Amino acid sequence: MRRWHPFRVTGFLTLRQRRGMWAAFLVMAAYAPFTAWLSDDDTWFLSIVVACLVATVLIADDSARAARRVKRD
Repeated sequence: MRRWHPFRVTGFLTLRQRRGMWAAFLVMAAYAPFTAWLSDDDTWFLSIVVACLVATVLIADDSARAARRVKRD
């Protein structure tokens, strides 16, 4: 019988995809201020929008993980 481990509860993202999404979120969140500083137009806002979309996916995955964790308990 396998013991339950909290990291085995998965949402719709695998652990590798989740790490990639966190990396993308951090890169885009750090890239936006540099883009705003370097450009005169509002293209830096695209970085913020993409970071928000990635964060939304991570939050949805967290809620799916929490729902599955509650079902197990």
